[in-house]
Amino acid sequence: MRKTSVETYRQIMSEGLLSKMRFKVYETIFKYGPITARQCNEFISGGKHLGGSVTSRFSELEALGVIEPIRVIKCPTTARPVTLWDVTGKLPGEPKKRSKINYGDFFWIYPVINVDGTYSIRTQEPIANKNMWMKVREVIEKRINLK
Repeated sequence: MRKTSVETYRQIMSEGLLSKMRFKVYETIFKYGPITARQCNEFISGGKHLGGSVTSRFSELEALGVIEPIRVIKCPTTARPVTLWDVTGKLPGEPKKRSKINYGDFFWIYPVINVDGTYSIRTQEPIANKNMWMKVREVIEKRINLK
């Protein structure tokens, strides 16, 4: 174990920089890592299946920068390819934000395919903003695979 990881672990623990479940997962990876998500789940739950309450924390901890994927191995239990995870030695940072269109904003938009094969857009409300129209077009093209 690297000295920086030990110091980081102690600081995260003493300052409470992670929520309870995130810290449980981080601590398990710190003590037993590098390990797979399945192995981490087994250590935390004592053999019971906790599912998403453990595995969901992996992507959150990765986004915070405190764990990282090391390599892909063959799972000892399922023989499928799985990722080995380990701590990074870094303190939690701001999660990386993904630029993403919220499809919920477009619930009132639907494409209509015309008889001649072209498509048009129907909305429940008029859209006055040109930038919004560009986003709408992009969403619709993705949904009906025009690109």
